[in-house]
Amino acid sequence: PLVTVITLVYNTGKYIIDTLDAIKNQTYKNIQHVIIDDCSRDDSVSITEKWIKDNDWQCFFIKNTVNKGICANLNFGIKDMAKGKYCAIIGDDIMMPSKIEDDVAFMEKNPDLMFCYSKMSMFNIASGVETLMPFGEAHHPFHDYLAGEKSVMPAPTLFYRTEVFEKVDYYD
Repeated sequence: PLVTVITLVYNTGKYIIDTLDAIKNQTYKNIQHVIIDDCSRDDSVSITEKWIKDNDWQCFFIKNTVNKGICANLNFGIKDMAKGKYCAIIGDDIMMPSKIEDDVAFMEKNPDLMFCYSKMSMFNIASGVETLMPFGEAHHPFHDYLAGEKSVMPAPTLFYRTEVFEKVDYYD
């Protein structure tokens, strides 16, 4: 099935190439890529445009002329652009090479689930140290996530059935 990856960009010129390379190099290839720049003031737009051209990457690159914020951009990406059965959202993070393939396989085996998530490594650029994000146990992870309590669902790893937004609404 088609997977829509929405990449939110805002002043991430230093990191955007790593993010885009990680999406391009996924082992899963049926990807609709939507990149939304939220009126960056750094060189994010020119770096992204050059990367798209140099990689001959098929994507939608939306460049806002005014800053709209995360929620408005996510809602636009999901409501107006997403065509995939599944949706992943990423900012300046880096997906592991088989992330989308693994998530699709898991969701296809579990049709009653509306989203999944995974563990996440954090990389400290200054020290060069990579650590696994603490992964606490939760009996009600979705409730805890929404309530802002001991979240065990790292936002960059969430992977949704796109239809979930029609059922529970969009970002506010």
